[in-house]
Amino acid sequence: MFRIRSAAIALGLLIPIATLAATPPPVTGLSGTQEANGEVRIEWDPSTDASVVLYRLYYSAESILESDGFYDDFEETRGAENVYVFTTPPTAGTLYVTVLAINNLGEESDAFLEEVRIDLTQKPTPEKVPPPVKALKPANIPPVEDLYPVEEDPPVEELYPVEEAPQPEELYYPEEDLWVPEPEPEPEPEPEAEPEPPILLILPESSSSSVGAPHSQANIPTHTEPTKDGRIHLLLAEALSPIQVKLTFSEPVAMDPKAAPQAFAIVGPGEKPLRITQILVSGQIVVADTEPQQKGLVYNVKLSEPLQGINGEPLD
Repeated sequence: MFRIRSAAIALGLLIPIATLAATPPPVTGLSGTQEANGEVRIEWDPSTDASVVLYRLYYSAESILESDGFYDDFEETRGAENVYVFTTPPTAGTLYVTVLAINNLGEESDAFLEEVRIDLTQKPTPEKVPPPVKALKPANIPPVEDLYPVEEDPPVEELYPVEEAPQPEELYYPEEDLWVPEPEPEPEPEPEAEPEPPILLILPESSSSSVGAPHSQANIPTHTEPTKDGRIHLLLAEALSPIQVKLTFSEPVAMDPKAAPQAFAIVGPGEKPLRITQILVSGQIVVADTEPQQKGLVYNVKLSEPLQGINGEPLD
């Protein structure tokens, strides 16, 4: 037999508008289990609406949510408790259950929100209780004392007489004859050597030398005044720290912020780039923050056209 919730709309039309109240909220937190005795236990979260007086459990052999609200039958709780036990559940292979809250005006929740599915074909296996252990009758065994009589041992004093040990003579050591070694002073810890900053090589874009080639010895660039030829020259590159590189140019430089990542690059052996996280330009000085540089490796600086002078002078 199938029913559908259609009477709630007609009932709402008969109630005066002045006495209408909000319907209970949908019921959530449904869970269901089949006990060892075959009973089905359904639980849900208590409603936060104080006007709820009981709950109605709709059940069916088919999914109620997927069947547009059709159900086989329903049961009601005796009060506002949030648990119900089907003592004789239906014999169908699968049981679908959903719950609605009922307030003191007889109004139900607006809609089915959740349902729980219980597979009745897999009967729970009852716990096996081991049979009681039968008590064994005591055998007619004589006491151990009768089988193996215990003979008393003679006192230890009779077996091993204790002789009184002679008292040693009192020894005297004058304090001036005693020598106490003086503690050796603890050696002072040697100061740790500061890590050397990474070595940087300058490699202009026009250079034909190979960056990836191994370097037997790196030359640190020095500050030399270039000739005035109308071009911007890189005078000096130095590592301020393992994560910061300072570049000094012959004239103040500028760059488009959008083109800053392409202005120059720092690469290591095998053309592996060293990621630049921040660029600060101040006149002739450019400071680049990088990821940590590895000690002992040689890094090269490569320049490109997005970096130019304040008046648009080209790079060297």
